[in-house]
Amino acid sequence: MTSASPDLSERAAAGAIRRAVITGASGFTGPHLARLLLADGAEVFGVDRAPAVERGVTNAAYRAIAGDLREPSFVEAVVRDVRPTHLFHLAALTRSDDLSELLAANVVATNVLLQTITRISPATRVLVPGSASEYGAIRDEELPVTEQQPLRPLTAYGLSKAGQTLRAQAFALGAGAQVYIARPFNLLGLGEPTSMACSSVARQIASIELGLQPPVVRVGNTESERDFLDIRDVVRAYRAIVTRGTPGTPYNVCSGRATSLRGVLDLLTGLARSSFRIEVDPSRLRRDDVPRSVGSAAKLTSDTGWRPEISLERALADLLDHWRARVSADRDLA
Repeated sequence: MTSASPDLSERAAAGAIRRAVITGASGFTGPHLARLLLADGAEVFGVDRAPAVERGVTNAAYRAIAGDLREPSFVEAVVRDVRPTHLFHLAALTRSDDLSELLAANVVATNVLLQTITRISPATRVLVPGSASEYGAIRDEELPVTEQQPLRPLTAYGLSKAGQTLRAQAFALGAGAQVYIARPFNLLGLGEPTSMACSSVARQIASIELGLQPPVVRVGNTESERDFLDIRDVVRAYRAIVTRGTPGTPYNVCSGRATSLRGVLDLLTGLARSSFRIEVDPSRLRRDDVPRSVGSAAKLTSDTGWRPEISLERALADLLDHWRARVSADRDLA
């Protein structure tokens, strides 16, 4: 990897992360980001409605705060008490088809947060992660997707994340707030919920290896292609965006490589210690499934120097080892 240019180094120093708030800290991404920032020497405050014991986060510089981001008084109290140099707004509702509920959690709550930051702590740098689902319907000739791609969300979740991104841009471009925007594609890694394809398959393989389920792995659409990126690279990208990026500018966070679920299955099959067969589960098929989605991270690399470091093969191997350990531990406790 090439070293950062003097300009990038100066921008990183100017945006040094000293006191960081992470909302949605108990989710998939939060613990990974917390560990990264703690390793950098930052104080980290994890905010969630019911903070769990953070996975692997054992550091005196980490503090958990319980509360509801939809309550303006709670948001104001956190900002006034912590006075963060940076805030990573990871809190989001994902598993819902109720548009009103999604808009309340992903747009209205973000608006409350940004209003509070702008009023009380305007120098705080805020990262708002959107989603590749904002792009929605993508034609083959539009791939790989750049940040100039029109937003055509097909799902209620994608629509809510597009609204969240547009609101964040309004604060950055209209009010001059230090609001930075990430647009991650398909995240992969330890802590990934089993509602996501890679984690679901890895858990099933681990269970088969231990004889805890029949030798059948059930999957959804194996032909759809996605841009998978290890969560450890994702949180590095988030750090790069808030320290070296430009406010109000969306940045794709992706690998630039399209892989089908069939390709993921082939890689995991090669790592498996037991044989199994694949069955398509109709309940896992989605009518609004985008056939192919792959992004370009050229702008992120150009502006910040970030590049992915972890291959898909290594990410899947680590994920499978994680599920082997977890399934074994669960069995021993049963």
